[in-house]
Amino acid sequence: MIVNANAAKRLLKGLRHSYAGEEFLLVADALYANGPYIDPLQSDGHSFVTGTKSDGNKALFSQFAARQKSGSSLPNSHSGDT
Repeated sequence: MIVNANAAKRLLKGLRHSYAGEEFLLVADALYANGPYIDPLQSDGHSFVTGTKSDGNKALFSQFAARQKSGSSLPNSHSGDT
């Protein structure tokens, strides 16, 4: 994972330098569903989509289940990990 994280940091740095002022939609798998990857994307104003897995992100899935139960989220249209 460290190799992937370092590669992602280099990619984001290169995007900032080569395409300053542009916004991107980045798509990543569940390995990148974490603060060290997401925080710089948000700071730079990029949009992003990351995959998640229930076993690797229990807090997120617990929050979603609680919001679903309270009626403050959309119904889950997909069940299970992909």
